[in-house]
Amino acid sequence: MILASEYPSALKVPISERAFSISRFMVLTIISTAHRKKSTGKMLSMGARLSRISSR
Repeated sequence: MILASEYPSALKVPISERAFSISRFMVLTIISTAHRKKSTGKMLSMGARLSRISSR
């Protein structure tokens, strides 16, 4: 059983850590998009990429 109290609330995480995580995610998304474009010749927009990831 997983208890919610075992994990820290997002509000208790320092803003600098959250900002770093968000920027790291965006950089990795941009890099993977560039690799995909290079290998397939097709490119998804950043919005399409983010919506695809969030729907998982």
